[in-house]
Amino acid sequence: MYSRRRMLRTGAAVGLVGVAGCAAPRSRDRADSGGPTYREWVPAPTDDESIGADAVRYVDVPRALERGDTLRVTLAATAFEFWGLGDWFGHDVEALEGMLVYGGSPPTLTFLGEFDTSSAADALGDSGYEPLATGEEWEAFVREDQPRVVGVTPSAIVQAELPGRSDEAVVDGLERVERVLAVGAGERDRRYDVEDGFARLTDQLGRGIQTTLPRAPLEWFPEGSTWGTAADATDDGYARRAAVVLPDGHAGEEFADDLAASLEEAWQGEATVTTGDDALEGVVTGEDDPVGDVETAVPPRVSIGFEYDADEQVATVTHRAGDPVDSSRLRLSVDGETSIDLGLETDTLEPGNQFIVGNLPDDVVLSFQYHLESGIVATLGTFAGSGA
Repeated sequence: MYSRRRMLRTGAAVGLVGVAGCAAPRSRDRADSGGPTYREWVPAPTDDESIGADAVRYVDVPRALERGDTLRVTLAATAFEFWGLGDWFGHDVEALEGMLVYGGSPPTLTFLGEFDTSSAADALGDSGYEPLATGEEWEAFVREDQPRVVGVTPSAIVQAELPGRSDEAVVDGLERVERVLAVGAGERDRRYDVEDGFARLTDQLGRGIQTTLPRAPLEWFPEGSTWGTAADATDDGYARRAAVVLPDGHAGEEFADDLAASLEEAWQGEATVTTGDDALEGVVTGEDDPVGDVETAVPPRVSIGFEYDADEQVATVTHRAGDPVDSSRLRLSVDGETSIDLGLETDTLEPGNQFIVGNLPDDVVLSFQYHLESGIVATLGTFAGSGA
């Protein structure tokens, strides 16, 4: 029996149609930075409104980029995995102060920085978005073929993935975007204003790549504990940290051995644990290869469009907008199996180029993966057939 991977054919014969041309290092003193910027964009959770704020992931982009050739492969993959998610909005990764993703499915992402809103709106239009709504200081756009809602402001671009194309899904996505924008504007409660543990935790984690309050706390945590993790580069590798803020009545030294055992099992290295009156921190260091030029760690930012012909069982794939893509590094994943390269007839996939992928049943899930020089693999776009 042939697998779908074996059945797959791509548009190599058709070709391209050009349509348009230091164990726990800290980089800065917290007093100088005024606290992590991302805290100002995290809403206080409520029972009836959630964007997954119980789990928050943040990437300090300048912190990652400033390490240059000391940036490690493991750290780089963790830092820039979110950059490949979503669509081109006319700004490079260097323009970002940070990337923030809220837990939950589907996810909501926030890109922080200084943005030219006109350029962002034009780029989103090229990416397949249409105007959806306008607020006092923001504008929202919707994309239907790859269902997403994006909100644009001068200091943040917020993207909500949608579970489908229904009006209800679009309304839900817009509400998620509006909640984040309202928090950034000071119109809704910020989590760090109302939860002392959250503010203390993010201070303790320092800078770098941070994950706070993962969904599954360790079983030995006292009820009411707040915890998170962070990763950062060292001179010859990387360091992973876990910080725990305990509820009243508990001392950090009570749980030092438990934290060390948990981290050593999860991170495959020797853990060093320090404790305070009501907090503890564990560090595991590791060795890793340097990336070299940091650009090799950043996937291209593109908007991929799909048009599926159910009668012919083919999909037309279009590079709508964004960065040029090295065709030799593009791979196709069909139902989770990664195929060989596509065998396209041009070295570079430019905005406006398109090609055809055939023999696709309507329940197929098709993902385009980009293999960077550093060995990092980023997913640039995913298409699910109507029966998937």
